[in-house]
Amino acid sequence: MILAGSHYVLNGVRFLLEEANVKKDNVNLPSGKKLRKDGRTPIIFKNRTMSNMLYLSLEKVLLNSANEGKTVSYSETEIERNYLII
Repeated sequence: MILAGSHYVLNGVRFLLEEANVKKDNVNLPSGKKLRKDGRTPIIFKNRTMSNMLYLSLEKVLLNSANEGKTVSYSETEIERNYLII
């Protein structure tokens, strides 16, 4: 699951998932009806360019280990400093 407001790295390129405008729809597939969530996800790359990818496409490419998608997170020290937890 990818979250709005989080930073990710894909193939060495860092980006911010600005929003996740996701809707759940029933989709007719050969295997039957499925509830699928999808929608546009505006992302901002480190070089300030923007894209408006589909949620499912972005999630798949990040989860595919061959693409080496990563989530950027903060260290425990940075979290404590940002939230004044001592």
